[in-house]
Amino acid sequence: MARWLRASDWAKLAALRIFREDGRSSKEERCRHTKTLRQLRRRLKLQPKLFGNVIYDELWEGRAAQIRAAHFISVLADTATDVSGRDLDGVYIRILSNGRPKNVLIRVEELQHATAPGHYAAINTALQKAELSNWKEKIVGFGSDGAAVMVGRVGGVTTLLRADVPHLINIQCLGHVLELAAIDAMKGNDRLKKVMDVLKALYKQYHYSPKAWRELKELADVLHQKIWKPTNLGGTRWLPHMQRALGTLLKNYPVLLAQLENTVETRSASAEMVRRAKCLQLLKDFQHLLFFVLVQDILEVLSCLSLKLQEDGLTLPESLHAFETAVLKLIAMETESGEHVEGFLAQTGEGSFHNVQLVGFGERREVFSRVKKELLSSVVASLQHRFQGVESHRVLLAASRLVDPREWPADQQELASYGIDHLNTVTEHFADVLDRMGCDRDFFVDDERRKTFCNLLLIVELILVMPLSTASVERGFSAMKRIKTDWRSNLSVNTLTQLLFISLEGPDLEDFNSMSVVDRWVWFGGVVCCSQDSAQLQTIMSSPTTQELPVPLFCARLYRSSLVCGTLPSLPPATSATHHLQLSTAF
Repeated sequence: MARWLRASDWAKLAALRIFREDGRSSKEERCRHTKTLRQLRRRLKLQPKLFGNVIYDELWEGRAAQIRAAHFISVLADTATDVSGRDLDGVYIRILSNGRPKNVLIRVEELQHATAPGHYAAINTALQKAELSNWKEKIVGFGSDGAAVMVGRVGGVTTLLRADVPHLINIQCLGHVLELAAIDAMKGNDRLKKVMDVLKALYKQYHYSPKAWRELKELADVLHQKIWKPTNLGGTRWLPHMQRALGTLLKNYPVLLAQLENTVETRSASAEMVRRAKCLQLLKDFQHLLFFVLVQDILEVLSCLSLKLQEDGLTLPESLHAFETAVLKLIAMETESGEHVEGFLAQTGEGSFHNVQLVGFGERREVFSRVKKELLSSVVASLQHRFQGVESHRVLLAASRLVDPREWPADQQELASYGIDHLNTVTEHFADVLDRMGCDRDFFVDDERRKTFCNLLLIVELILVMPLSTASVERGFSAMKRIKTDWRSNLSVNTLTQLLFISLEGPDLEDFNSMSVVDRWVWFGGVVCCSQDSAQLQTIMSSPTTQELPVPLFCARLYRSSLVCGTLPSLPPATSATHHLQLSTAF
């Protein structure tokens, strides 16, 4: 690590304090040491990056100890492009921390070639730089999105990894799988396409026209209604965005309809906006509006499942249980109306919704029942087809049933012999890595030795670190966009990695101990080189009148800014060291 101040500089600071307290020093000597002090202050202004290095080292040391102690790991990787146009691979590993799975950022590595060997090289380089040279001996799973370069059977990253690690299991991000299932269900449904078209037209109507949005707010004030701005359908997770957009439409229904009707009648807007307003006139049709509310019920179930699948601590049994629960809720909607549909039918008993008379209210409900059943059947079939890879995987299914108490039989005789086949399936597949970790696989077939459970902990840890979602990697890329902006587009990959790690893995600001980082900076950062330097430094820091070391407060400020947006602040004005120590404890 770069040196902050040389040993001779500390000697000068100590001499400066002596000359200040000694009234016999000459004027020339005091002027010379004052000039030295100014030089040291200028050097101090160049140290924000060094402080960031020290904070990163302090946080990484604690996390690295957990990584080294882990028996098994899984690797998660995804790619994004930063503001400077670089393709970056975000590399995470999944370990067991305090009994729960934890996804830990390892590095952000620049991608030299957007091919499978290029991704493999970036992942290997990132893990080697993090001093995880034995990662191939511990890896049991690889998590990624569904891109062909990652999961391709011929030449994909998964294939390259399995050449070195035959027992590796690749799991496509379950959040992406859910999104693809929803898109599959929409492809063949014309009514769902109309819902998408209406939501897109509504967003464009008020996003690209400040005049239209201003008129909508004015109309809402006249009608004494609260208004929400229509939102876009795009986003990293599409389902929650669509649910929010549809909910906004239904909440704004009376105000939106009044404003759009005025736009069509007066033709006070452009031809494009009038055309969009005409498309939204189908909101006055009872059957279409009822279908909109049905889609809202379906999206509520799918969005809850999506949010569950994005949790960092998600386990294999929890994911399968959440999927089964969502499917059962959708099947139940075929015979029983959802919450939003029931509320809508109760409000439209007289054929009006929010005092708006609907068209086609007297049409037969059998048509809607048929449409509802077709849509729900399509969504359920798409979900089951897309999740078939996880549900039918022999090893994953055995691992889930082995550790999920919900799968255990209630009968004592069945429970006594339950799980032996599942256990054998898991141990046979991961035989190599279990043997390296000292797991006695004969233990599980010996009736006498099965009475103790030390080896079972290794099996449980192996199952819990299976990678189920890359949502944490995508959240890291979102943090990267906050840190590396147009104004800071020249950040190096190393600095970006450090700021990302501080922002994602660091403790809360209230729990951050700035003094421990200051100690590391002083004693291990190249400041103190000998016992004489140590004595001089302690003399300076113990003086209540010393004005040259505002480091604890600055360190806390640096950590706070790194947590929020990854910026490196400038140094604060020099005040007394005692005052800074008091202020740093307030953070």
